[in-house]
Amino acid sequence: MKIPVVLVLCLMLVASVSDAQIMETPGTFAVGPAFEISLPAKSLADKVGTGYGGAACVQYVAMKNIALVARAGYISWSDKDVPNVTSKAHAIELLLGPKFAFGSGIYAGLDLGIYMASREFSVSDVEPLKVDETKAMAGAFIGYEFSGFDIGAKFYPFDSQYTNVTVSIGYWFGL
Repeated sequence: MKIPVVLVLCLMLVASVSDAQIMETPGTFAVGPAFEISLPAKSLADKVGTGYGGAACVQYVAMKNIALVARAGYISWSDKDVPNVTSKAHAIELLLGPKFAFGSGIYAGLDLGIYMASREFSVSDVEPLKVDETKAMAGAFIGYEFSGFDIGAKFYPFDSQYTNVTVSIGYWFGL
């Protein structure tokens, strides 16, 4: 048990040292995982509860303080407690967009991409209705990076069926 813990701590130390210049050196890459909590809004909030998921992220620094970020993620929303109604939903997200660093670890950006979503609803004794769809998605994000860690919030307002605010915590490994 001690060896994996020491290995992870060493990787984090190496990544945090290499991360110091991540948004400043054009042509550099960083990769990392993110854990996400999705808070549904608008009509999505009427159908499902809080969502949980994760994403694999890749960042390419195009110019000093400007990067291109790609995300591939999965979110599964919990059932909403509505009498006689059961609902389930999950989505795979594929997003790409610019990220702008403002100094002191603060950043903002935009995401464009697709949500491949699946929803299932059933009312009491009625046959469940399942809907699979692919939707264009756009949104904005803000966050703060420090020592390789990345804490952020994303807002996806452009499709009322999937409007949500996502809070994430991740870690960047500079390459």
